[in-house]
Amino acid sequence: MANCAHCKQSTKDYTFRALTVQTLILRDIGQGQRIQTLREFETISICQTCAQEKLTSLLHPSARLRKLLVIFGAMLVVGALVCALLWDNGSMRMFGLGAMGAGLMGILASISKVNDVKKEYTALSPKEALDAAAWACAVDELPKKWEDTDLTYIPVTPKTLAMKNGDLMLVYSLVPDIARQAYALIHDPKSSEQ
Repeated sequence: MANCAHCKQSTKDYTFRALTVQTLILRDIGQGQRIQTLREFETISICQTCAQEKLTSLLHPSARLRKLLVIFGAMLVVGALVCALLWDNGSMRMFGLGAMGAGLMGILASISKVNDVKKEYTALSPKEALDAAAWACAVDELPKKWEDTDLTYIPVTPKTLAMKNGDLMLVYSLVPDIARQAYALIHDPKSSEQ
């Protein structure tokens, strides 16, 4: 029995094993190049209560959406005020219009993203939705950064074990060589014993 990574209570409800992918993005002029490496497997547990709370927040995202709307709404209002008060100043007018545009685009993108996530979870069966929410809760608790690199995780589940190299590459944004290595590692019986 392990402790839930979110609430720290003892649980045996959900235990995930995930392969850590470390990504460094080198930014060149006009393009970015991803350098990836595989790290160790992580094991993380989540209790049913935390998984259910996460699922509820994903299906009823009003609190999350409200926070985003306040931030982007404030940008929109500040931009409108700057335009109204300082229209004659060219640079301030551009700043105001930019802030208004960014605020409006942020509001629309936030609403779209929240609706997409809600559709994704409502399309699943109740058990699949709870399982996916438990994994989402686990990912929330795992580190996202290490020094200058981003960390992502590939869960070792029947779904990922059924994927081919190309599927892993697309779903988890892997470079081809790392996708092949990840496929070999998650299918290695020795790694499943660790």
